[in-house]
Amino acid sequence: MRLFFRKRRRGKRDRQPSAHATFTGAELEQAIAAAAAPVYLVASRVLRRVIRRQWELAGLQYRIPHGEVFVIARARLVGIVEWDELGLPEGAVIPERVILLRRPDLDELKANPAAAILTQSWRSVFHGMVHLAAENRIARGELPASNVRDWIDRLGIQEFAEMCEVLRQERLLLGSHDPTVALIEAAAVFWELYYFSPHLLPIWFPAIEEPERVAELFRELVEPAPLFSASRPKGAKKPVA
Repeated sequence: MRLFFRKRRRGKRDRQPSAHATFTGAELEQAIAAAAAPVYLVASRVLRRVIRRQWELAGLQYRIPHGEVFVIARARLVGIVEWDELGLPEGAVIPERVILLRRPDLDELKANPAAAILTQSWRSVFHGMVHLAAENRIARGELPASNVRDWIDRLGIQEFAEMCEVLRQERLLLGSHDPTVALIEAAAVFWELYYFSPHLLPIWFPAIEEPERVAELFRELVEPAPLFSASRPKGAKKPVA
């Protein structure tokens, strides 16, 4: 899901009042650093390179999917980026898995109030932290394929199929038909909308008639409340439902 200032799927994004002062890149980094998450702001070109390499996308004709926030393992990342592209000294210690967040360019920073930048950054980091929490569970062997199949059955085959189709249309599942990968992406998108734009849930996922029932199922995968708090940049205002 593209999270910086684009039109959303059949709906408009909530905006913060434009009266607020704008941000500099350094101020945004300081605000993001306050979040309890392994987040690194990177240039758009760096994030595009990482996604291309990770998903093995060839050629320049692709519109890069998932181009605002991306979770990747340290072992894979160090072979793709230079340390200074992460804003780190050579050989710095980084966590086993990290969240890469697209750094808004100067035009974006000048054109949008600081409050809006902070809210969008919070959404992105929160989305990434849901990914991170779920992938860590997989790494610990806590989410076997049998559990995924049971979860999909309880959600409903039709409902899950629709979610996957929407995510593919939004280029969030490009090249992957793994139900576990789809489940993690569905959880990240669902929780992001649930916390930041709940009115868009029926627009994105019209087959979901009981959002609270689905929320209870997704809580079995990832408990979102601690991640929502931990991902909050310094100064970000709580979203208005």
